[in-house]
Amino acid sequence: WVDLVSLSGEQHASQGTAWTQATADLSSYAGNSSVEIRFHGEVGGGFKSDMAIDNVIVYDLVPNNHFKNLTVNNSAGFTMNSDINIEGTLNLSSGSINTNGNSLHITSTGSVTGSKGISPCNCIYPDDYSQELSSNATEVEFRVGNDDKSQRKPVYITPTLGGGEKVTFSVDFVSTPHGDRADCGTGLDHISSASYYDVTRSSGTAAAKVKIGWYNNDVVDTYSELLLAHYDGSQWQKVNSTPTGSNASGTIISDAAISSFSPFALGSSSSNNALPVDLVSFNGDCK
Repeated sequence: WVDLVSLSGEQHASQGTAWTQATADLSSYAGNSSVEIRFHGEVGGGFKSDMAIDNVIVYDLVPNNHFKNLTVNNSAGFTMNSDINIEGTLNLSSGSINTNGNSLHITSTGSVTGSKGISPCNCIYPDDYSQELSSNATEVEFRVGNDDKSQRKPVYITPTLGGGEKVTFSVDFVSTPHGDRADCGTGLDHISSASYYDVTRSSGTAAAKVKIGWYNNDVVDTYSELLLAHYDGSQWQKVNSTPTGSNASGTIISDAAISSFSPFALGSSSSNNALPVDLVSFNGDCK
């Protein structure tokens, strides 16, 4: 046996003295299949020489950056100054989270909720955040937003998971043009010249369907010609996908589960749908 806590001598001068609290650190036994704890006492011969033990609690020490549930109900939101793990519900009720270069992770027991807002967008920005999905996951919304938290730009992930399988995705909305946006493969005329999404499978092997949206500022005039586009490392390729909505707004989802990820963008099969167009230069004449 190993002594973790040792007390000797008189601990209480009277019956009114508060109980003595003692704490033992069991972290060195982490990973053991079982640990036995015993209390050993030796008393003297007098009638006052006795002892009592009560309220014994064994518990896990949760790191400071772990939360069970967290609700953001402040239009100013908050800025992270360290990594955060959420094991329960992150409720973006009224306000956004500025990750500020830190890691935000939702465990397989956690989820993110909260209705879409406008300035704040009730979103997570400007960095990616990750979420572990288990076999009971259906479509999961990643509530990412643009860099000034004025617009939520969600990505929806539907994994194909077997029993007991888990997979982790991280998602980020990048509000700058992709450096190779002009290089498009067969059947893809162009992609958005304003933004794209990073969707990364950071652990696990499960495939997943990917869905993104379009909005008024994407300048869509023929939504039926929209495509989901994926960058294969050298060129943007069209993804067989189905758009649903109108020219004003809607979503487009891959027809089949995808096994290769990051980056994705909104694309078009024709020169329609500006998505929008960057103005490079123009000439003007005064007459």
